[in-house]
Formats: sequence, structure tokens, C-alpha cells
Amino acid sequence: MEEFNKNQFANPNGEEGERLTTHMNTHHKELTEWGLDNLNICCSDVALDIGCGGGLTISMLGKMARFVKGVDISPVSVKASKNFNYEMYNSGRLEVVEADARSLPFDNNQFNIVTAVETVYFWHDILACFHEIHRVLKKGGTFCIIVETYACEERREYNDNLKTLFDVDFNIYSPEQLEIYLNDCGFSDVFVMMHPTNYWLTIYATK
Repeated sequence: MEEFNKNQFANPNGEEGERLTTHMNTHHKELTEWGLDNLNICCSDVALDIGCGGGLTISMLGKMARFVKGVDISPVSVKASKNFNYEMYNSGRLEVVEADARSLPFDNNQFNIVTAVETVYFWHDILACFHEIHRVLKKGGTFCIIVETYACEERREYNDNLKTLFDVDFNIYSPEQLEIYLNDCGFSDVFVMMHPTNYWLTIYATK
């Protein structure tokens, strides 16, 4: 398997970033399928994927939702997501834009579903991001966070070693931390789900 500069994961760029977006789609497939499995998406829903990377999550959401929007701070990821989902994009069911989660370019109360897969580690000011997501979600909408590692005593050594690989901010949160942040930002009915054999975590929160 190709080794990547770990900082590319925060903001893919150049030819290496292009290869990384393809790798993301393969590496995150099983995790994303597991995390989305309990998400109730209707055929009339409008969904948003934040940190859309190579476009895998957009593809999965598009099989259920009426319309999907994606955002990423990386122009390489924006292009990759469009290319990976070219049929959806060409049919007018997909919009992908370059944007930061702290300042989403969308109106209030616009989405039924917002997803964030393997991306919250890199968010600057996670509370500001959660407030923005709460703003763009419709009343009763769901925010879904999916990560493949989380802070806990059993995972301490692994997580500490992982953090040393990055020159950029890389924050690993515990389920309890994320639940507190979500509640502080106005979410309710926070449901935490842990994978039975892997250190995978999915959190669903309702506006």
C-alpha cells in the first residue's frame, strides 16, 4: 500500500493528494457503510457531506437522498468528489464546493442529513463547526459523525503515536467529549454507537 504524507489527510493537494482521495474511497468504505447503516434517509431528503474527500460518502448518500451537497477545503477533493460521482453531478443531483466547516455557504435549515466521516480530527474550532452544522440542519435533522479511532485508555498508546505523525493539528476526541460539545451547540438525542470489534465510533445527533 502506498505511504502518504500524513498532512495530506487534512488537505489533499497536488498529485499525491489526487492519489490519496482514491485511497480514501477504498480505505473508508467498510467504516462508512457501517456508520451510515442506522441512518434513516428518505428519498426526499437533502444531505450534506462535510470533508467529502474522494466522494465515497456522497455516493452512498446519493443512493438514498434526493439531492446531495459536499464541501471540502481542498480543491483536489472537490474535483475528485465530482469525478467519482459524475453521473449524479451531471444529472443535477450533486453540488460540491470548496468551503470550511466553520463558515458553510448555505442558508439556515436546509439539510435533513449532515455527515462528517474521518474529518473532525482536523477541524479548527470544533464548536464553531458544530454551531454551523446546527444552523444549516432542518429541525429534526440528523448530524452523523463517523471516525475510526477515538480517545480511550485502551487506545492511548496508538492515538499518541498517531498524533506524532502530523505536523498539523490532529485532535482525537472521546465519545463523551463529542457528546458534550454537541449538547452545548444545541443538539439533542445524541446516540453513541461503537463497533463491537474495531475502535470505530458513530454518533448521531438531532437538531
